[in-house]
Amino acid sequence: MSSFLIQIEKELSQQKNYLKTHPLYESLTSKKAIQVFMENHVFAVWDFMSLVKTLQHRLTSVEIPWTPKNPKNCRLINEIVLGEESDLDPQGIPCSHYSLYLDAMKDVGAETEKIVSLVSLVKQGYSVKQATASINLPSPVCQFLNFTFDNISMASNPELVAIFLYGREDIIPELFLGILQDFPQADQYQKLIYYLERHIKVDGEQHSKLGQEMMIEICGDSPQNWNNAVSAAKKALQVRAELWDFIHKEINNIE
Repeated sequence: MSSFLIQIEKELSQQKNYLKTHPLYESLTSKKAIQVFMENHVFAVWDFMSLVKTLQHRLTSVEIPWTPKNPKNCRLINEIVLGEESDLDPQGIPCSHYSLYLDAMKDVGAETEKIVSLVSLVKQGYSVKQATASINLPSPVCQFLNFTFDNISMASNPELVAIFLYGREDIIPELFLGILQDFPQADQYQKLIYYLERHIKVDGEQHSKLGQEMMIEICGDSPQNWNNAVSAAKKALQVRAELWDFIHKEINNIE
């Protein structure tokens, strides 16, 4: 591991430990608590695809005529797009992780109206901020989405890769392990469990390691690139923590 990556891990360790040991996980013991979690977390499932598609546009060749770009970065991004946009569901049928998550929400009786409305409004040409305002999402959910899409528009490649790696691929397996630790095993939760286990396996075993290689390629030996990456990663973990805090509070209010 490069000295830059080691330094990033040190600087992010406190925030990562907070998320890995968050009390939210211990609160996911009832059907209602799981419904509240999914109804808010689904927006982070949805916006991930826009993040990875932006990296695909920036780091792979999608223009005609085609020209070659860094094959390591292309392989990582294309692998994740393949898995996220067209993975296999428990029956072996191609399915996006977003669609799988919606199906899992329906199985547990979670409300899908707001996320479906958001996606519908975006398809009609509304901006994400316009759409979130229209359906009256909670502030921490809006802040999470705004952080993602603001950075999609304005972040440099080192910043965006850091958000992708440290705000998603690197931390998600550990967060989902926390969720599954004492998770109920009833049939109605099997699609959600499948979704969580898929991310633990694929992100933990493959994507986070490839993401580190991509960070090294993108940032190079530039201290400024690495400093920008650290700052972006810290903000990504912060908005995740604020979302987790909000969901935990919402669960405590209904329990």
